[in-house]
Amino acid sequence: MQIKLGDRIKSFRKRDGRKQEDLATALGVTNQAVSKWESNKGYPDMEMIPSIANYFHVTIDELFGYDNNRSVRLAECLRMADTLNKPGVKPTGKSIEKLEKFLRDALDEFPNEWQLQFRLSVALQIKSSFVCKNQNIKEKSLREAAALLKQAQKNTDDPHWKDSISHTLAGIYYQLGDDEQIEIIASENSPAYVCRELILTKTSDSNKAAEYYEEAMLSLLHEMANLAVGCRVDKGDSLFFDSQVLYLSLIKIFKDVLKDGPYGFFHSDMCFLHLRASRLSAREGKEKECIRHFDEAFRHYSGFKMAWEDKPLNPNADGLKNITDYPGLIMYVDETVLREHLNTMPKKIADQIRRVPKYRTVL
Repeated sequence: MQIKLGDRIKSFRKRDGRKQEDLATALGVTNQAVSKWESNKGYPDMEMIPSIANYFHVTIDELFGYDNNRSVRLAECLRMADTLNKPGVKPTGKSIEKLEKFLRDALDEFPNEWQLQFRLSVALQIKSSFVCKNQNIKEKSLREAAALLKQAQKNTDDPHWKDSISHTLAGIYYQLGDDEQIEIIASENSPAYVCRELILTKTSDSNKAAEYYEEAMLSLLHEMANLAVGCRVDKGDSLFFDSQVLYLSLIKIFKDVLKDGPYGFFHSDMCFLHLRASRLSAREGKEKECIRHFDEAFRHYSGFKMAWEDKPLNPNADGLKNITDYPGLIMYVDETVLREHLNTMPKKIADQIRRVPKYRTVL
């Protein structure tokens, strides 16, 4: 076991690109002690074993080499968690309680797995939105969700997920009214003009240039759609962004960029933009225009549903083959979104839409 442990410590250290002095500093021991462990001339005190495992983000069993198909077991836990929290299925108190318990048990087994931490954070966010009635419990759930996301962000080496987690954290702190934390997150991230999509457009490779420009355009459009649809008009704030011209302009640009190619996950953006345009048409008494936009929203809702069910095979546009981070940031569209939208419209128009045969199974 002694030789195995020394080899494992050295292997994990090299895997993470760490020096012996990095491990020594983290554990509060000398460089010579770490060197002795790795050369199998000694071994750490047993009470130090949990700290070493935590440093390398592995379980104690894995540290000693007793993997027992750990990766297979972790993959099964993640699959089960995703089954318990399937998008499009309305959560209930019982279903969220079951998901939360499952993920907490899984984290007991894999204490530093960022994918489990991320999923438990999502479960707690759902709990705060759909289940919690008590404001104190809701705030407690959101605070724990934020703490889990910070751990997940620290434990993952994937820069795309780090960015996605920052985005989600900002949303949680918005719900908590914690402007200080939002400003901290903003200060730790780069401004838009140095985002990876724009930097890639500087390439001298003419074969890749078109793909990079298209990716940058879609990325910026996606964020514009998020910003436009997410403006806080429901809270009585400025209606500066709540403009029919803005929604229709964004819709037109999406069409120009995608050239009627497969929209993939961008069906979501188009659906929400058309829903906003439909709502404003209803407000202005433009009944036919309202129904036309709702019909377009329904078409894109159906397209998004197909894209979601076929995630691995779905290109987002001609020449744009793989935007791996968008599914994590996309606004999920389901039947509930359409129903809630109808509830905000004049009854006469809403009833007319509900009578359309192709909507009946959804509305």
